[in-house]
Amino acid sequence: MKSFEYIQPKKLSDAAKINAKNKNSSLLYAGGTDLLGLMKDDILQPEKLINLKNFKELDFIEHKADGGVRIGALTKLARIADDEKIKTNFTALSLAASEVGTPQLRNVGTIAGNVCQRPRCFYFRGDFDCIRKGGGECFAISGNSKYHCIVGGDPCYIVHPSDTAVPLTLFDAEVQIFNGTKYRYVPIKEFFLLPEKNFTKENILEPGEIITEFILPPGKFNFSNFIKAKERGSWD
Repeated sequence: MKSFEYIQPKKLSDAAKINAKNKNSSLLYAGGTDLLGLMKDDILQPEKLINLKNFKELDFIEHKADGGVRIGALTKLARIADDEKIKTNFTALSLAASEVGTPQLRNVGTIAGNVCQRPRCFYFRGDFDCIRKGGGECFAISGNSKYHCIVGGDPCYIVHPSDTAVPLTLFDAEVQIFNGTKYRYVPIKEFFLLPEKNFTKENILEPGEIITEFILPPGKFNFSNFIKAKERGSWD
């Protein structure tokens, strides 16, 4: 792993400004369950790692009087899975959070990190100069494409790995994004980028922008469910 500078900003605005100033060499760090693996595999080699763990104001679940819910970006997946009101009013989100990784990962991983994680494609994660890493070819086209998409791929056939992104989209969630000075609100359906628009990134976040919370309107379904197809029952 390449050496890096570990930065602990005191204010969220400072974190955003540092990230914007060092847009090509810095990364934001919260739970780290995905980021650290990418760094160890030399897929990402940041010069600066900006710690967000100390911003406790981003770790919350607030149930609103109208039935909606606000979830802070640093809220742990285990907490979302166990929240009784989310289980009742947004069942699919609770179930999706409970399916992420292992109990250890769910107690460390955050919802924003889960939504922003990088593809699990073994060509992207492996020693291949694939198109998503700046190369000229998606090796899944002529190689092993078992876990890749059927539609919506060209020119990169990744499948987005986030479980929670599915129910957040189902429930028409809104993403609150902070750039150091002001907030903007984006429907989650507009947050993700298909490869046809940009095959090097998965979402619209620009350097210096930080997800601060997810806002779910009152539940539009009396019943919802989340079913995950897996080859192994324990973890896949």
